[in-house]
Amino acid sequence: MCRLLILFFCLLLGILMAFRTEQMDKEKFEIDWYSLKIFLFFSYAAYCPSDQLHQWDCYWCNLTTVEVTDTFYDVGTNTFGFAGLWGDTVLVSFRGTIGDSLANWITDISSGEQIPYPDIPGAYVAEGFGDAYATIQNDVLIAVQRLLQKNPGSPVLITGHSLGAALSILCATQLAYNGTSNIYVRNFGSPRVGDSVFDKYFAQKVPNSFRVVNQRDIVPHVPTQFLNFHHVPTEIWFPSNFTSFVICDGSGEDPLCSNSLDIPDSIDDHLQYLGYDERFGHPSGCDGRQS
Repeated sequence: MCRLLILFFCLLLGILMAFRTEQMDKEKFEIDWYSLKIFLFFSYAAYCPSDQLHQWDCYWCNLTTVEVTDTFYDVGTNTFGFAGLWGDTVLVSFRGTIGDSLANWITDISSGEQIPYPDIPGAYVAEGFGDAYATIQNDVLIAVQRLLQKNPGSPVLITGHSLGAALSILCATQLAYNGTSNIYVRNFGSPRVGDSVFDKYFAQKVPNSFRVVNQRDIVPHVPTQFLNFHHVPTEIWFPSNFTSFVICDGSGEDPLCSNSLDIPDSIDDHLQYLGYDERFGHPSGCDGRQS
């Protein structure tokens, strides 16, 4: 009888702990202004040098503590990101486009060249994004799997700004395809990454995904839908200031959100999410350049 009581209480304790962990995860990833600020700083931190990240001593490293375990860098495509632990959460963040090449990058992705996405039959993604992520995808997968082996059941948060946002979507898709669950995507200023087939697969495999759009930011509107691109869900739109936002519908292309704008053409809005200009970190070395 005593053993049965002990077993019962152990099972009850396990259920309560699992419920509490689930509740804590939900609170950690709430869609509120301060949580979005934390996610934004994680995405901006990817513009900082790897030595600053490993010490977690950078311009954007002041809101919370992260143990950075891995950085990823491909010289040929200038693709960079990092992975580590934010408490019990596996964090992956990707760097966006370096500022002085942003205008040219917008022109390049507007052309809308597509390549097949290898893991989803019939799906296509933007050639530049697919090629860039391919250079680091094996290292990213190994790093995340190693962190999850040491921290089984941990949620995985993936973020990025600009090009980094596009890479965060490809990363989440790859991890989900390889069996990773409990994935959260929170990104900023993401361009469209793939076509409607890719979007449907992503929405099914990564349901907890939000991409933030600031006012008239031009980047989320390229490549265009006319070129057979479709946004993944779910948009969070700040229509007129840095504090008030709208959570849009689950289509990825809500006509009442940023798609309602006639000519979204602002590069400044792309660099100033939540009132924090990505360029603020440049004097402290967070300008996207890796030596």
